[in-house]
Amino acid sequence: MTKPSKISIRAISLSDQIFFSAANFLLTIMLARFYSEVEFAAYGIGLSIALTLQGIQRNCYILQNSVLLPEILKGRISRVLGQQTIAWVFLAVLEGVVLAALVLFEANGFYVAIAISTIICSLIYAQLEFDRIAFIKHEKYWNPFIASLAFLALNAFLFWAVPTYGVSFQFTMLALGLYTLAKYIWLVSTLGLPDLFWGWRLIKRDFKKYFVSSVFGITGYAGHNHVPLFILGAVAAPIHAAAFVAMRGLMQPLQIIVRSMDIIDKNYFQMESAGTTKGMRSVMLRQIGLYGVLALGVMIAVLIFGEFIIGLAYGEKYAAFSIILTGWALIFSMLAISQPLETVIVKLGEINRYNTYRISAGILGTVLAFLLCPSLGAIGAVIACFGGWLISIACALWIVRPVLFPGSKSAK
Repeated sequence: MTKPSKISIRAISLSDQIFFSAANFLLTIMLARFYSEVEFAAYGIGLSIALTLQGIQRNCYILQNSVLLPEILKGRISRVLGQQTIAWVFLAVLEGVVLAALVLFEANGFYVAIAISTIICSLIYAQLEFDRIAFIKHEKYWNPFIASLAFLALNAFLFWAVPTYGVSFQFTMLALGLYTLAKYIWLVSTLGLPDLFWGWRLIKRDFKKYFVSSVFGITGYAGHNHVPLFILGAVAAPIHAAAFVAMRGLMQPLQIIVRSMDIIDKNYFQMESAGTTKGMRSVMLRQIGLYGVLALGVMIAVLIFGEFIIGLAYGEKYAAFSIILTGWALIFSMLAISQPLETVIVKLGEINRYNTYRISAGILGTVLAFLLCPSLGAIGAVIACFGGWLISIACALWIVRPVLFPGSKSAK
């Protein structure tokens, strides 16, 4: 069988990203429209916790696997599957214990909803990037597409069933959890059974090498992406946290698309750059230009059609918070540009230093949230996120300066 061209692979991957993003978008609208502000805010906080924890996984072994040559990852796939399985199950069990404790001690329903959302979001996002990498390295480009199409079909069904039959929030989360379990079974049945013995050895090796810096990095990342929401939920009325989550939800499908595009770019980065400084610089600048154009298009669309998009998605419920959507479009721009920089940082072997530097971004985001959220509400949280992203991008640019300016004194 003829191997698909890179353009064909990108088209398949883009279709996969569009389907998953549409499913995620539909899920956000469904939760916002058909459940209470408390449950929707709880989902948003649970999602933030899950993405924070997934960041540790991503820094410890996902990024490293994403830039490996396909033949290398194929040769160790059973071991890597074992590593992923152990991390995935451990995370689910740990969060399940927290949920059980909250139920046992009859905690506030808001916290129980947060715990349930955290488990389900962790199961979804701890799988998502790994599965795509594993399938793409094995040249099974249609598999992620089929998985995303199934996820869209599930959310479309829930969008109809929830208002029709009054489906509870807990049942909706359970349905999503069953989807992730089915997706995992499909993964291992396609690529082979996980080697748990070697998976544990890889866990120990990679976490010993990257865990501390990953905690630093995710502390910094969470400090300017998720902590502002936690602070907002503690000091402002629930409508502010719900509006923050709602506007972030409109951007999240685009964030997923960018991260998914980045998986393809990382897969080809070693081959396209030939491992040289000049090659890395050329590929990095081309990717920054591509993502920059995408970010600019999103910003223009939000400025022109922002209020219409909010009304279409949520009705009048969050109409007063259109400025929050503009802020999230700016944050999306920072995220998009950071992806090619991150790839180069991993290839330079500087991921630990980068993670350490990002603590400053987290500190700034947290401090700004403490100062601004009590008086500005959701707007203050968005400002805190954006301020932290500016520092994070500055840190990344500083580390890749030997590639950006190979002949300069600062690069030596």
